[in-house]
Parts: sequence; C-alpha cells; structure tokens
Amino acid sequence: MPLLKINRRFNAIYLAALLSVLKWDLYYAGQCPRDQSRSVRKVLEHHMEEFLQGDADALPRSCPFHIHRDMYHDHESHKIEESYGKWYCNYCGKSFYAESFLDNHFSRRHPQHVYTGPDSVCLADYCDIFRCDVISGRVDPTFWDTALCIEDDMVELATDCQEVFKRCFTEKLNSGPVFEAINKTMSMVCSSLTCSRYWFTGKVEENQWLMLLKTFCTVFLIGSLIIYYFLAYHHFFSESLFLDNPVPQRHSSLFEAEYYPKPYKRKRHRHPPQI
Repeated sequence: MPLLKINRRFNAIYLAALLSVLKWDLYYAGQCPRDQSRSVRKVLEHHMEEFLQGDADALPRSCPFHIHRDMYHDHESHKIEESYGKWYCNYCGKSFYAESFLDNHFSRRHPQHVYTGPDSVCLADYCDIFRCDVISGRVDPTFWDTALCIEDDMVELATDCQEVFKRCFTEKLNSGPVFEAINKTMSMVCSSLTCSRYWFTGKVEENQWLMLLKTFCTVFLIGSLIIYYFLAYHHFFSESLFLDNPVPQRHSSLFEAEYYPKPYKRKRHRHPPQI
C-alpha cells in the first residue's frame, strides 16, 4: 500500500508538470506564433544585422526591436543549423530534421528560456506592418485583395509603422550609422504599405528570372531534340537532305551510247526546184 501511494503521488506530480508544460506551450503558441516572429526578425536582421547581433546596446531599450526584448531571442541564439534540414538544440544537443520540430522542442523542454519580462516584445505583433504573410509566401494575392484595397487604411497603417520605428530614436541617437540603419529600415518597411506595393516582395523578381531561365532551357532543349531527330531521319532514310526525288547524275563511260542514246534527228529532204 505505501508503494502504491508513492506511485500515485509520482504520477500526479508528473501529470501536473506535463500539463504545465503543455499549457505553457499552447499559451505562447497561440499568443506569439514563432513563425510570424521569425518573419519579422529576418527583415530586421537583413537591414540591421550589424547592430542587432554585434553591440546589444546600439539600439535604445525603448526600441521594440531590441534583441533583449525579443521573447524568443535566447531560443533563436541556441539554434544550430549544421546542414540543410538538420538542426541542433544548443541546450541539450538533440538533433531535428526541421526547424519547426526544434521550435516545438524549445517550447516543451526549454520554456524557461523564453523572456517574459515586463518589457518583453512579441515580434509577431508587428506582422501587420511587416507583411509577414506576404514576405513568407503563405498568402498569394487574389484579384479581390488588390481590387478592394482601401488607400486610406494603408495610410493609417503606414502612420502606425512610422510611430513604431520612432521609438528607436532618442535625443542622443539622432545621427550616425545606427540612426541611418533605423531610418533606412523604416523607409523600406513603411513605404511598402500602399495598395500598389503591399503585395510586392523581393522574391517576385527572383522568381521571374528563374522562370525565364527555365523557359529558355526548356525551349532550347526541345529545339535541339527536334533538329537532332530531323537530321538523323534524313541521314538514314533519305538520299538527300534537301531534295525528295533527286535527279541521277550523268556519268560518261564506254557504254554511254547504250545507256544514253543520241536523240533522233529528222532528216530534211531537198526537193528539186520546179521549173
């Protein structure tokens, strides 16, 4: 009986711990999606990687894009991509075949490394101004998406975008490379919030060139095969490449008279003149 009670207590404790971990995972998965946060983080790293990864104090703490305010920053810094499709957890050394599996592992096994301070920031909250669904390719624009776009709503969204980036500026930070990087990022992100540019991404142009290259290679390959089989057919099944019924050439020989008799000439009879 005492052993049975101990087992029951152990099972209860294990179940409570498991439920707490699952509750933590479901809470943050629903409140702050990792994939959307990653989309915003990639845009910021593309324009300000030198200041985000180098000097942590380059940006003021009031800036919502400060790396120490990112709730998933510690998790992201403990990701190791050894090769394409193979990821490692730098906390415990486990390997995974997809980044999404590693994200689930972080949520279940290492939730204590999620920053939950009073100034923590979920980057997914800024997906409306960073166009997460567009730049990640999760959403393809339809005719009605562009036709029903309201320019006034876009102007309001662009204003909100500028207000967010203005939090990164301070009285001391009014010039220099950090100021220029923030200003450039703000210009790139906020200028895309128009009906004409909202659905545009840098990947579109790359895909167009890739599609053009594939089309050219396909046409070249098909044309080469057609020419190859055309020449092969005429080489094996025809005596001439350009004439269907070639005229046999005349060759001189000793028996030329036999094979090529002279044409018959009609003799003319001269009549005596009449007197």
